[in-house]
Amino acid sequence: MGLILLTGCEVSTDRWTKRQAMVDPPELWRAEVVDADAPAVRICVDSLLRAGFSMPMPEAHGMACEPLGEPIQTEDGRLQRCRIGSQTLLVGTRTKGSASSFDVELRVTTLGPAPEASFGQTRRYTRLGPCPEGWKVGDQIDRFGRRSNDVWTPAWR
Repeated sequence: MGLILLTGCEVSTDRWTKRQAMVDPPELWRAEVVDADAPAVRICVDSLLRAGFSMPMPEAHGMACEPLGEPIQTEDGRLQRCRIGSQTLLVGTRTKGSASSFDVELRVTTLGPAPEASFGQTRRYTRLGPCPEGWKVGDQIDRFGRRSNDVWTPAWR
């Protein structure tokens, strides 16, 4: 049996986040739900998080919908089956607009023996420019004006 010894681990991740920011400069985006009575959120994203804007997955009771199989690309969007607990859902998305300002139409439909139910929402995303000084990828201002980061665990912030 071998022994693995880790030495020289860095406590601070600042050097790595600065290097990543040079390779993939983060941008500040405004995200809002169209026709909702809720303020928009501003979030600092890299290209990976930005790609997720057009592929939202629903959540219920703090549980994310786990994808089932691969998504299907259609002429005007994407379809993905997913599961939350014992409920299977079909998630359809369509994206309209430019690279810096676009809407994502989301339609979630229940699948299975119970009567079908459906829910729709349109999310609007607008690029605002570079992230503010001192912000890291995942930093966001919520609808109450509080800054937080739900992307990284506290050890990586």
